Amino acid sequence: GKVRVVEYSLGPKFTNHSLACTDPTNGFAIDVSMWGPMLCFAKVYFLDGSPPLILDRYVNFTDQTSTT
Repeated sequence: GKVRVVEYSLGPKFTNHSLACTDPTNGFAIDVSMWGPMLCFAKVYFLDGSPPLILDRYVNFTDQTSTT
């Protein structure tokens, strides 16, 4: 079905640890700054009222420095 809203759970260290996005033009994306790796969750709600889909992703950072 078509997505109505995506609710992101970013963890207790964020001031706004729960953010909702209703903008389909940007793929329901949000923009946040993080200072370290963390587990993020997203709950996807659909227009047809079907049960929400819960997604998780561990966001990690790679070393961007070169050793050559």
